Amino acid sequence: MKAEAILRGATPTNGDTPTSLMNEIRSYVNAPSVNGTPTLEDLLDERAREFADESWRRNDLIRFGKFEDNWGFKKELYPAGLTEKFRRIFPVPQDVLNVNTNWKQNDGY
Repeated sequence: MKAEAILRGATPTNGDTPTSLMNEIRSYVNAPSVNGTPTLEDLLDERAREFADESWRRNDLIRFGKFEDNWGFKKELYPAGLTEKFRRIFPVPQDVLNVNTNWKQNDGY
């Protein structure tokens, strides 16, 4: 996250760079070091590998503006997902809407 923030314009602290931060993480799994400055696409790919089992991919794809892109089997299994931007947020459960009648369902659901 810090590497991404720096790439997006935040002021680096403690002498950290996106490259040094990625290499710090890569070193403990004996992955090859990154040479040069990584791009946002490189960071997104790195996060996909690092957090494969931790359910962060959806959040990352939304934050990077790639959630509606054609990834995996999306086009074949759910082609409408390529344009349904409302899917970035989840529906409010009906039980919650029943309890709090001041709330309304998120658009699209």
